[in-house]
Amino acid sequence: MVNTFYSEEYLDLIRLVHSRKPWGSMGGKNVTTIGTLCKNNGYSELLDYGSGHGSLKKAIEEEKIDLLVHEYDPGVEGKTALPEPCSFVVCIDVLEHIELEYIDNVLDDLKRCTLDKAYFLIDMREASRTLPDGRNAHILIKPFKWWLSKLEDRFNIIDAIDYTQSSTPIERGSFFLERKK
Repeated sequence: MVNTFYSEEYLDLIRLVHSRKPWGSMGGKNVTTIGTLCKNNGYSELLDYGSGHGSLKKAIEEEKIDLLVHEYDPGVEGKTALPEPCSFVVCIDVLEHIELEYIDNVLDDLKRCTLDKAYFLIDMREASRTLPDGRNAHILIKPFKWWLSKLEDRFNIIDAIDYTQSSTPIERGSFFLERKK
């Protein structure tokens, strides 16, 4: 099978970054939101798409939330197999790390993986980290409306919050989505 989610050169960079200082802390910082969404929608499992080193799974275990967490991350050994679809998918601080020429393929795969609902959190600013090649770690910085348009092609939007427009602006958007049939 030909890879259509990232270039091999970029994957090598991501694997190098993960081997030096693991990525993936944002999931754990959003454990309350994720736990509430799962409880309110009756989910007993979720797929963490782009899980990094698993901060969400660790936080769920520490908080003793009764959820089975499946993890997928092509940059982390042991998590590289394409995931099976799941009723609930989370994708936190991932999409801004995708090469522009592959974003539609990744979004299509997220739709494939989502049997019912999904929660995405996307940064719309530069990261504090750089890649080994000197580029900013957030290689795909686009405005909220651009992301909304991309997501509307594949999902029904249940709720979308543009935090850049809030009273305490954070350059991030959150999206609670339902898979289009």
